[in-house]
Amino acid sequence: MRETNTYTETITKEETLSITCDCCGKTEEGEHVGYSSSIERWTHEFGYGSRFDTDQVSFDICDDCYEKWISTFKHPPQNSNQD
Repeated sequence: MRETNTYTETITKEETLSITCDCCGKTEEGEHVGYSSSIERWTHEFGYGSRFDTDQVSFDICDDCYEKWISTFKHPPQNSNQD
C-alpha cells in the first residue's frame, strides 16, 4: 500500500530572448537564439602569472567580428575541423 501526497512545484527557468554582439552591436532575437545563433558566448579565465591573473572574462561575438578579429592574428588559431 502506498500513501501519497499531491503538491505543486514551481520551477524557474531562464530563456535567452536576444543575443547582442559586444563588438559590433548586431542583435539576434527569437526562439532559436538559445541554441542556434551566429553570435557565440566566449569565456576565458587567465592563468597564474598573467597581468590578468585569475580574471575571468565573457563576451558575445558574432561570426563576422570573430573572422575580422582572428584575421589580425600573426598566427591564426588552429581549427580542429580543418586539415
